[in-house]
Amino acid sequence: MNFKALVERIQAKSKEGRELNYTEGAIGITALLHCPLKWELSKKYDIETSAVEIDDGFVWEKQVKESLRELYGEAFKEEFDLITEIGEYKLHGHLDCFVEDGNTVIGIELKAPKILLFKEPYTDKETIFYDDGRVVHNDIYLTQAKIEKLLLKKLFPEKEVKVYLFYKALCKSGKWSRKLYVVSEVKESITEEELK
Repeated sequence: MNFKALVERIQAKSKEGRELNYTEGAIGITALLHCPLKWELSKKYDIETSAVEIDDGFVWEKQVKESLRELYGEAFKEEFDLITEIGEYKLHGHLDCFVEDGNTVIGIELKAPKILLFKEPYTDKETIFYDDGRVVHNDIYLTQAKIEKLLLKKLFPEKEVKVYLFYKALCKSGKWSRKLYVVSEVKESITEEELK
């Protein structure tokens, strides 16, 4: 049995259909937040990141996007382009999920981290948890979602804008752990000055 070939096939299948295109000269929001140097180097070299968590994240994205397409039809858009200029830089983000629902636009950023820390355990039987302040968010995830909320507000000034982080993760607090779907509304956007 060739497990290396099997894993390579699994990784390729997890990425099938996922092609992100960027505006000429633009930097992506995630590249800006994670490592701007990687963005600079990617213009010169072919850089590919590989990790089991990334594969899991791609599979999670496919599941959610297919389900949203079934639920919302044409009102749903995946990898919704968020483009703006900041000084000499062009920023080009791809919001995982976008739904236009009447007078409200909804942005959803999907995350599948190894572990999501809780400040205290969640003891209900439900598998979906609506964040009530117990979730300890990764600062990069939260900042990304706040930037996306600002850019959505600029694109849709006449509509109510809601942005969510939607996790599928092993949640932990002390000795307690449980795999959950976690919905966390991002209440505030980043300011223009913070973005600059």
